[in-house]
Amino acid sequence: MTHPSKHFPLAALSLACTLLAGCGGGDAEAPPSAAVNAGGTSQPAGPDTVAPTMVSIANNVSADPATGAVTFTFVFSEDVGVSFTADDVTVTGGTKGAFERLPGGTQATLVVTPTPNSTGSIAVSVAAGAFADLAGNANSSPATAQKAYDTTVAAPPPVATGTALATFDETPALPVVGFNGAEGTTVEAGPAGGGTGKAIKILRAGGDVFAGAFVTTGTIPFTATSKTITAKVFSPKAGVPMVVKVEGPAGATSGDTAATTPVVAGWQTLTWNFNTLDLTKVYNNFVMLPDLGTVSPVTGESYYFDDITLGGVAAGGAGGATGGGTPGADMGSFGPVTIPVATANDGIGFILAGDAIFASDYAGTAEPGGNLAAYANAVTAGPANGGNIGYFNDPLLDTSAQKLDLGGWVSGSNLDPAGIHNFFRFYVLTGPASTFASSFLGLYVNSPSNGTVDVSTYGNIKFKLWGPAGQYEAAPFVNPAIEIVLAGPKVAGCTTGSGGTEITKTFTADQHIGAGSTYKVSLAGWSVKGTCGADTAGTAVQAVLSKLARVAFTMPAASFNFSVQNSGTPVSFSSGINLGPVAFTNL
Repeated sequence: MTHPSKHFPLAALSLACTLLAGCGGGDAEAPPSAAVNAGGTSQPAGPDTVAPTMVSIANNVSADPATGAVTFTFVFSEDVGVSFTADDVTVTGGTKGAFERLPGGTQATLVVTPTPNSTGSIAVSVAAGAFADLAGNANSSPATAQKAYDTTVAAPPPVATGTALATFDETPALPVVGFNGAEGTTVEAGPAGGGTGKAIKILRAGGDVFAGAFVTTGTIPFTATSKTITAKVFSPKAGVPMVVKVEGPAGATSGDTAATTPVVAGWQTLTWNFNTLDLTKVYNNFVMLPDLGTVSPVTGESYYFDDITLGGVAAGGAGGATGGGTPGADMGSFGPVTIPVATANDGIGFILAGDAIFASDYAGTAEPGGNLAAYANAVTAGPANGGNIGYFNDPLLDTSAQKLDLGGWVSGSNLDPAGIHNFFRFYVLTGPASTFASSFLGLYVNSPSNGTVDVSTYGNIKFKLWGPAGQYEAAPFVNPAIEIVLAGPKVAGCTTGSGGTEITKTFTADQHIGAGSTYKVSLAGWSVKGTCGADTAGTAVQAVLSKLARVAFTMPAASFNFSVQNSGTPVSFSSGINLGPVAFTNL
């Protein structure tokens, strides 16, 4: 069996770290004749006398009005250091909460909770002279933003049915333990609108990216037809992965499974499907890893879980298991941001001055077995490229007896500085291909900073894409057909896979050069896959390109490489997609 190689440490193909601060080598150095500020504009060499500006104030709630807490993101034209604080923001219509400066000094966030049981508008404003750049130049212009809210009506969460594993009202109480930055976890009354009685409150305060808690439930009675767990979840922010797993004696574990929170500061019922669970083992611990992959502010973030149930599929529930279906619809739809634009060539001809950088680096955590993947919870590096990434596929691939292997990894500059920053998903399957006629696998990248960006002024999308040698290089060579899907922001009630308007184009991955193949696809001539809200077939392309939330690459089963005969000996080749940097260009 041929397996894909673990990394592609090709120094000649890596992106130059001078393009973006934070890709592993400090600040970019400007040419001797000019200095380049964080906003991408040039100024003559010499003392910095240009005042910083507030580029935008965005919020993370796509629905209107908001029904709970709202996170406002403040974007500056250049590094303002620690000069900007929560005290510099004037808030009406709500109460200030957690404040955080993001790495790089060009962004900060503030959580604002609207007035309870009322309707109105949150207004945030920053006065002139409130912040300054590193040279001491103060901002000369004020900035404001508003968000309507309605906290008078809260729909009750769906009612789950099935076998209760933990309600947190048990007598005696079930053992609950917080770990790695969530040691403050308790069992107490949760926010209104959840389950009855108490809930587990997981208080994440600094610590590790995998801070969380577990509850010892006793043996969980999984069966061949009962492998689904639901829970009521309250999250302080939307669009983050709620990752769970089940564990037991002798190292029994299900592995991480994720669902995405679609509601900010409100209860929701999430569902996790453990289709590939080994039923010969015993599982008695339910592990909760909220917002896995990030470090919470030391001031703390509280997540609540209640009514953990086996076999209960709640009407109106949201979310899904990592490894099945499409990624969470809320991801990548948290408001507009400015896409980073390269000010210099990278020296190898991939990124050129003027290109918009959609994703240039990926980050991941080492896992047992050597994989470098945290799929739903891995994020691109740096605040300017902070969009989530993930994978999706037909669940049939995971459960089929014809599956010999599956895997993948995430590899960025922090793990492989000299290589191509990429992430990967692969399968090794035996034929016949007809068994998987409707199957697919794919990867997605959300827009920088998990927002939406305007790429309507560019003529092409370009990217590095390759795959396992068994599919892309070994005889008989298969030229996979790859579908690209561009999606706009989520629209409430929309039923497309991403939750937003989608446009699509298919190209043939016909380069045989292996790692780091570069493709460029025109943004003209795209088909409309689905529309949402006020978008129509006639307006969909412009609507998506002017507010792009996600780029996805999907491979259908017709392009998979199954077992073949090699001199009479069966050889199983892997099928997969390995995605490197993504950009938009007019060249």
